Amino acid sequence: MQGGGFGFLITNLLFFAIFIALFYFLLIRPERKRRQEHQRFLQNLKVGDKVITSAGIVGTVDKIEENYVVLKCEGTTKLKILKEHVIGYQPEYAIKK
Repeated sequence: MQGGGFGFLITNLLFFAIFIALFYFLLIRPERKRRQEHQRFLQNLKVGDKVITSAGIVGTVDKIEENYVVLKCEGTTKLKILKEHVIGYQPEYAIKK
């Protein structure tokens, strides 16, 4: 019974290492990749692109500033929003592009 403590410790450490590896490969790594793709998308954004925001606002990029994007919506409406809230191209625009 004296040697059982060491085996129990190694089993627990192995279980913990497997748990950390799973956590990394299932959560951290995909999120990092998604964030990098979004940063690339924002860097390639240009005036005239038709985009959608995280709030569901659809518009055309009218002006790009350092941290903000001015979207031209229906008619003459313009909205100044944070650049990071632009999540992608409008679906029909992405197909054409």
